[in-house]
Amino acid sequence: MKSKNSLIVLAVVGLWYVAVILLSAFRPPHDTLAVGIDSTTAKRLGVTVTFTCNSAFSSAPVETPLPPLKQMPAGQTPLAYTRDPCVDAHDDARKIFAFDTVVLVLVGAGVIGWNVRLKRHGTETTTGLASPA
Repeated sequence: MKSKNSLIVLAVVGLWYVAVILLSAFRPPHDTLAVGIDSTTAKRLGVTVTFTCNSAFSSAPVETPLPPLKQMPAGQTPLAYTRDPCVDAHDDARKIFAFDTVVLVLVGAGVIGWNVRLKRHGTETTTGLASPA
């Protein structure tokens, strides 16, 4: 019984880990930056730029150079990038991957340790119910 439960726990944690890897670590995140207000339009709309970032396994958060921004008329506040794009999204993806890896290792070590301990003492886990004699 104990090995069956251990295999179930390891399988669930393993599937969770693979799902997180496939859904977050390999999929490139996106980042949107507000760069200012377009004063050339009558509505004075806010301008944003969306970037497709590299995955968590890439060395740089984004590979393409920053696209040039629209020039504003003289005397108007120019559009400008307020921060480096994709840095936060790239860091978050790496943190999620690291956290999930640590959880996988800890759960795996715990299940293995539990099985070794039970095998060493020669006991089975019980449900607290008396078995029929």
